[in-house]
Amino acid sequence: IATSSVGLIDIDPIANTYRTINGGVYGDGVSVSPDGLTAYVELACGIQSFDIATGVAGFSTGNISGCADGTGVISSSNSLNGDIVINTNGDGVWLYDIVTGSLKQIISESGERGDYVSPDTSNGTLFLAESTLVARLSCGPNCAIGSSLPPPVDTVPEPMTLGLFGAG
Repeated sequence: IATSSVGLIDIDPIANTYRTINGGVYGDGVSVSPDGLTAYVELACGIQSFDIATGVAGFSTGNISGCADGTGVISSSNSLNGDIVINTNGDGVWLYDIVTGSLKQIISESGERGDYVSPDTSNGTLFLAESTLVARLSCGPNCAIGSSLPPPVDTVPEPMTLGLFGAG
């Protein structure tokens, strides 16, 4: 999913084709929800959601202090699932709760320009490039940014494993 000169598009790199999702969307900082159904696009310093199948606009965060730019979406088994991490061009990093519509600053960086964001799907972190630093943002165990969750770690041994320990 990307923005282009024809609007918000869904690219098929195998077929070398694309489908226009919404021809009137010319934004920046596109991310996709964990379920693959919603695109989040930076528009006018805020984040706007769009249904990928229909192109219909959903919620908008409105203008975010520092002007929203890059985003990443959290996949988690906890209350952060679906929340959007928003890197701004001058006022740090914010977290938007899509259920409550609340917005809170999680990293304060007065004056930094947060120009680039990319999920690292190999480890579930969000790569943030700022004017004076490069950082990785993690959301903790059983949580990932920009990718599906890894299978949960089973901390209780299966009965057969316990039997093997006893035999040893």
